[in-house]
Amino acid sequence: MAKIKKIITAGPYQKIVLYSRGHRSDPPKVRAAMRRASSEAQKRLNLKNSREKLKLILAANFPTARSGIVVTFTYSDDFLPSSKKQADSRMNEFRKLLRRERKRRGKELVMVSKTEQHSADSGRIHHHGVINATGDDYDEIRRCWKWGAVEFEVFRLDKEKNWDTLAAYLTKEPPDELGRHSWSATRNCKKPEIETFTVSDDTTLQAPHGSHLISSERHADEFASWESIEFVWPSGVRPPRARRRK
Repeated sequence: MAKIKKIITAGPYQKIVLYSRGHRSDPPKVRAAMRRASSEAQKRLNLKNSREKLKLILAANFPTARSGIVVTFTYSDDFLPSSKKQADSRMNEFRKLLRRERKRRGKELVMVSKTEQHSADSGRIHHHGVINATGDDYDEIRRCWKWGAVEFEVFRLDKEKNWDTLAAYLTKEPPDELGRHSWSATRNCKKPEIETFTVSDDTTLQAPHGSHLISSERHADEFASWESIEFVWPSGVRPPRARRRK
């Protein structure tokens, strides 16, 4: 017998699932157990969830606390948009201006943003964003946002605040259209890497030495098993790529 191993890598973050692989010659009871194991493993991957996808994008593009800046953009009364569409247009213009300024300095712009309206602030339209840090950013961002105020927050990666909590905050308001994300990312944002391959039946999962374990789950019965693990590699250590693929 063998198992299927799937690895999602986003910057220093990895999620791995491992589950039993069935065979056509297996008895019906065994095949049913294998299907359940596969289904539970896929739930742990959860790639269709908007929050999970955003978490992976954030981890892939902002791997350290010094790599990102959390920004909130608000409007003065004179420039308050009449709709989300107009607000999104303003945000697009801001990105063009900031990209141009950074290009002059030989830097690129990597950004994730979200337009919100339903909030405790009387439904006033505003934007949240995460922007890559280049060492000379705050005044430049203020200059490019011409319609109101800019508030900056420290990008944190600890137990209280991290990629997941930030993704949860940015996806708290549902999208306007079913099937679309409520957030957007610049085209140059790195995507998480997904690898799938076959391993031996005695393979198990264990977080690397020195890593930060986020979660670990396992289930097994007499016919099949599945397990999952989430962790962050130690600072400065690059996650290895799998040597074998399915």
